[in-house]
Amino acid sequence: MLLEHIVDKYYIDISKEDIKKIIAMIQGDKPKTDDSAQYLYEIVANKDNSVDVDKFDYLSRDAYNVGMKTAHFDYDRLIASSRIIDNAICFHAKNDYNVYGVFQSRHQLFKNIYKEKASTAINFMVGDALLEAGTKFKYLEYIYEPEEYVKLTDCILETIEWSKSEVKVGCG
Repeated sequence: MLLEHIVDKYYIDISKEDIKKIIAMIQGDKPKTDDSAQYLYEIVANKDNSVDVDKFDYLSRDAYNVGMKTAHFDYDRLIASSRIIDNAICFHAKNDYNVYGVFQSRHQLFKNIYKEKASTAINFMVGDALLEAGTKFKYLEYIYEPEEYVKLTDCILETIEWSKSEVKVGCG
């Protein structure tokens, strides 16, 4: 829905069929047909082995933001050394520790950050606050309104925290 909104708003010349294909690539949904470029559906969300650029992005960003010295893998090296073999993205055996590092980084972040007791408690409290405030601020409806959805940021929490009366959601 958001991609279609962007295409319409900015008058991007692209067919509806291409939009569907892009969405399928983002979601990692390989078509059932004999597409000659099946590997394209493994780049963003690889459902075959879970090694994809989305994971590279969030692991590297989250490791940096929580102060881990580095993620345990070199995504530049993985990307540079990847090859397409039998219509699938493959990595050379010499990168086995690098691929292992992707999963090691994910494990460490889940164990020490994402699922840590305080983080989990805070996530539940924030979730409860967002659900409670959703009826007052109507932002839950924004998922169906791309113009409004793109305005939602973390500042919604401050808006909820400081409001005594109905306040328009959005920073700035």
